[in-house]
Amino acid sequence: MSAERDCVVLVPGLWLPAAAMSVLAARLRVAGFSARCFGYPSVRDSASANARRLAEFALRTAPAAADRRLHLVGHSLGGVLSLRAMAGHPELARRVGRVVLLGPPYRGSAAAAALVRLPGGRSLLGRSLTQWFDEPRPQLEAGREI
Repeated sequence: MSAERDCVVLVPGLWLPAAAMSVLAARLRVAGFSARCFGYPSVRDSASANARRLAEFALRTAPAAADRRLHLVGHSLGGVLSLRAMAGHPELARRVGRVVLLGPPYRGSAAAAALVRLPGGRSLLGRSLTQWFDEPRPQLEAGREI
């Protein structure tokens, strides 16, 4: 399958707008990919709600076609949301080719652990990241390219 038929959905991390991924999106477009940036309320909403939004956005952005794959690239919280979206939405998981995780807090985060101990720290981290830390990690099928 050729890159010009593939779509990449870019998912920014905590506190970052979709535009934070625009330079990477532009570079992917030059390389022949269709690239779209996903924005979400990383502090206000839960990981479950944001993963559902990501799944809906990705499926709407890259309509199913036999010759077109969908890939996810997530920075930090965006990476773990990508995993959660795939685990909770089989229709998305079936469509996704590769998942690229850029510095995800998969096994925790020393910075987040320090911040959460400060007054108001849990509020600064928001609902998505604290839900990620409080719940078991999603399980994906073996052989997935991550």
